[in-house]
Amino acid sequence: MQVKTSTTHTVVLDDGREFALPISDPYDNNTITDTMIVTDHTNGTTLSYLVTDEIGRDWSDLDDEVFSGWEYMVLDSQRDADELSDKVSGCDSCGYAPSDHDSEEDLDYIGCEGYVKPRWRDKLEAGRAFLFEKYEHGQVRYALQGEASMVDRQWDVSAVAGIIVADDDWGADVDMKEMARSTLQTFTDWCNGEIYAVIRAHYDNDGNITDVDTCWGYIGYENALACLKEDL
Repeated sequence: MQVKTSTTHTVVLDDGREFALPISDPYDNNTITDTMIVTDHTNGTTLSYLVTDEIGRDWSDLDDEVFSGWEYMVLDSQRDADELSDKVSGCDSCGYAPSDHDSEEDLDYIGCEGYVKPRWRDKLEAGRAFLFEKYEHGQVRYALQGEASMVDRQWDVSAVAGIIVADDDWGADVDMKEMARSTLQTFTDWCNGEIYAVIRAHYDNDGNITDVDTCWGYIGYENALACLKEDL
């Protein structure tokens, strides 16, 4: 099977039949050929396949598309990382470290009534919040701290790249750590442009298009491929 690219895009099946594709990806025809599913029926043929979604990545969609159910912070610099480290250990009232609250004199000096453990620290200790790291070498990979197991992590891994915090209404029956891993994998796919559309084109027996079904915005190749096959 091959995709012929010119002013129009045509798929050539192994049996020699040619079909004009209503939606194709001129930048990555391998995605089309690798995922193409051909279904012949009495009234014609259906071609189902994936294309990359070139406009599917919008930072404003992160809350709903990637981090739904999480409060999150993605860091841009070492300064941000230092501030986050302070935020998850410093007093929730004044921001100073626990050791700065050891005496009445200290409390008077910093103007605090007493150390208040930060909300994120409680959730980190309860396994409902997770710090994560970022591996970057060409593409990126986000993972829970210590889990971006790359041989060159000493050069290409930022140990503190952000935090995700589970919503309070998530029940105890949820495996938070697995949910966090899954969310960070989705974020990784999203950052690397792994966003796809499922295309299903219907043709009559003369090879003319009769209908086209599309669904855009699937994040992650394996996820998109599973949805392509599931919808058949």
